[in-house]
Amino acid sequence: MLDRKLKWRMSHEVVLDLFEPKRGHSFLDADEVERRVTMFLPPHLRNIPFKIDMASQDPRPLNPLKMGDRQIYVYDPATTRVSKEPLTEILKYLLGKVAQCRIFAVSHDHDAELAHALERALGEEPPSIVTNV
Repeated sequence: MLDRKLKWRMSHEVVLDLFEPKRGHSFLDADEVERRVTMFLPPHLRNIPFKIDMASQDPRPLNPLKMGDRQIYVYDPATTRVSKEPLTEILKYLLGKVAQCRIFAVSHDHDAELAHALERALGEEPPSIVTNV
């Protein structure tokens, strides 16, 4: 790492900004995303080595009224007051969680194909199994 001889290089990143799991839905794990990406890759690239990193994050401040030197103030033009109290009301509409998905490969040779497959893997449902029922 100190010699900058890294094995993995980031090919693409997707931030899922509306991540609020609903009943019956769960956070996709890296193995499931990896299976989906492989399925959406062109057949001749399905054996290239790549890794998926999935991370769930909550970007909201823990206490919006006590942010220290990073405190956000809100200007009210009707009263010409500047205060932090309206911030609680404003931040309740801020997304609670985001999911960050990154795909890593050993080289940048197939970044475009990996990025396209990742976008499809996160945006499309895999084909269903056909049954006679």
